[in-house]
Amino acid sequence: NQVPTQTGPDSTWQVAENRFPSTSNLGLYETTVCASGAKVSYPKQRTGAPARQGKVASARCGGGKHVLAGGALLGGPERSQRLVASAPFDSRDRGKRPDDGWRVAVDNFDTRRLGVTVVAICASVRGLSYVRRSYRAPKRARKHVTVPCPAGESIIGGGVRHAIRYGRAALVASAYPGPDPTRWVTEIDNLSRKPAKARSFAICHR
Repeated sequence: NQVPTQTGPDSTWQVAENRFPSTSNLGLYETTVCASGAKVSYPKQRTGAPARQGKVASARCGGGKHVLAGGALLGGPERSQRLVASAPFDSRDRGKRPDDGWRVAVDNFDTRRLGVTVVAICASVRGLSYVRRSYRAPKRARKHVTVPCPAGESIIGGGVRHAIRYGRAALVASAYPGPDPTRWVTEIDNLSRKPAKARSFAICHR
């Protein structure tokens, strides 16, 4: 789960704990991308994920602003919900770029309806580019994808989405891999019996 801890220009990112079986120690890290001089807003959309179903929810940027990053905060006890997709989206406006807000997909494994809050981080910033890479996530396998920024541009965010059915995306990761500031890395574990369409994004700035 990635969300700004407060609605202000000095917000940080919070990375929630994710547990899964492993025979070795796991290295965890957090990276915060900061900027100054930008008028940033944090639109939120609060909704609920139905019991034992998937839920797609979005937070839209307004006022001519473009999305820089985003994420979601999931309610309920540990392992009751899983964030399985988190990426920018295009509302099919004139620009035809995924810069209009942030969209997430959540799998709710609980027997109750649980809360979901989507957050988009938006600003009026020039020089943004949105790089997309489409591919197929193979069945019963992990797909690792790196999306590079154009030459001379640096990464400020990224995301991943897919068409894997409910309950069959075991691990979805979206991360900035320091120390290289020019690419975004995503991973998908597709446990289903069929390949699935997927797309990874890098949000870059020159």
